[in-house]
Amino acid sequence: MEPLKKSPKRCGSLTFEWIVITTLLVIGVISGLGMLRSALNTTATLLPENVCEISTGISENEISTQTQSETVDSEDVDSEDNSGSEGT
Repeated sequence: MEPLKKSPKRCGSLTFEWIVITTLLVIGVISGLGMLRSALNTTATLLPENVCEISTGISENEISTQTQSETVDSEDVDSEDNSGSEGT
């Protein structure tokens, strides 16, 4: 028996398949790196806030809430002082 000869059509179709696979892999790698970059930027942006929260044990939201509540409390005290002095 004679060995089978490769037909030129078959070789060309394999080349096309490799080009398609390589193209899809390159597109996937590029989009994956873009997503990784975005995730790292987000993490790097939030890192200082998280470090401050760990070191102080209090977050910025809690600080602003406490500041607002202290302001309200001081206004209540001022209004009580004013109402008490008006009655005498």
